[in-house]
Amino acid sequence: MEAPGVGIYDYRTFIAEEQAARALIERRRWPEGIRCPRCGTAEIWQMAEGGIPDYRCAACRFHFSVLTGTLFAGSHLALGQWVLGIGLWKVGISARSLAWALGTADRTARRLLGCLPDAAARDEFFQRLSGEIEVDDTDYGGRRKGKRGRGAGGKIPVIGLRERDGRSKSLVVPDLSQPSCHGVIRRFVRPGSVIYSDDWSGYGGLTAYGYRHEIINHQEGFLRDH
Repeated sequence: MEAPGVGIYDYRTFIAEEQAARALIERRRWPEGIRCPRCGTAEIWQMAEGGIPDYRCAACRFHFSVLTGTLFAGSHLALGQWVLGIGLWKVGISARSLAWALGTADRTARRLLGCLPDAAARDEFFQRLSGEIEVDDTDYGGRRKGKRGRGAGGKIPVIGLRERDGRSKSLVVPDLSQPSCHGVIRRFVRPGSVIYSDDWSGYGGLTAYGYRHEIINHQEGFLRDH
């Protein structure tokens, strides 16, 4: 019998594990390589105190980590809980449901949901894309036995959005179902944009929301409207 109060985080620690979450944030924060958050230089010394990668700037000697200056710095929540919580917030979730999913108190979930909109308003990463948008998905996590590809166990599903010759976003999602895929696209892409994707069913039906949708068949090398 399952213990009361056990949520998604308890069952999926191997998905939202700290190393994968930290790597995801590092790729998001420094897509072109690590830079000092104080002076901006790329001359960095890597350290490893307590098994967690830290860095020291060779120019200004500032000691920092990927969390320095972010919402996550000094938080008692595990980084994996933050990443999973942000993903669930993006597709819409109540404070009580989020508390259950992360295995936290209700007040902690309310604080998290309260701070994310303000952070999103200040972060260019959350602004909507427009024009011609390429959409794809992948799974982050170590290799495991069993199913490969979409839906494989022990993986964090991520959707990537990229303006052609423009900005890009990478978003953690709870799954690659149509509601999750539609939720990400509707939240972060302006209606009227052209969406390019493969033929995954999760991307079907986007024209109902004012998008033009073209499917790329990678095996046959052509586009078709959908």
